[in-house]
Amino acid sequence: MQTTTLTTIDRSDVRTGARLLRERLAARLGHALLEWSRRHDERRTSEAVAAHRLTEHHATELRDREFARIVLSVAAR
Repeated sequence: MQTTTLTTIDRSDVRTGARLLRERLAARLGHALLEWSRRHDERRTSEAVAAHRLTEHHATELRDREFARIVLSVAAR
C-alpha cells in the first residue's frame, strides 16, 4: 500500500472522529442549556417577578429624586 493512501485514510478517520465529537458535545451542551433554562424559569415565580418590578420601581424613584436634587443644586448656584 502506498503512504499517500494511508495518509488519506487517516485524515478521513480523524475528520470523521472530530465531526462525531463535535456532534456529541453539541448535544450535551444543548441538553445542559435546556436544563438551565428550565431551572431559571422555575425560579421566576409570579412573586419573584413582582418583587423584581417593585425593586426596579423604587430604584427609578430614587434615581429621579437624586437627579432632581442635583439639577436644583446646580440651578441654585
